[in-house]
Amino acid sequence: KTPPFISSEIKFMLGQEFDEKSLDGATVMSVVTRVGNKLTQIQHGDKEVKIVREVSG
Repeated sequence: KTPPFISSEIKFMLGQEFDEKSLDGATVMSVVTRVGNKLTQIQHGDKEVKIVREVSG
């Protein structure tokens, strides 16, 4: 059985830590940085999660 699609929206300032609810419902601290065309988000909670997004256009 395929789980339902989940989407989320966050608002942030680059380089500033902020509180966020992760997709699994946990409360984490996140920070997003930009290098070139890549946004890197680090979530600090029970474990550290690194999300890299590449922006084009």
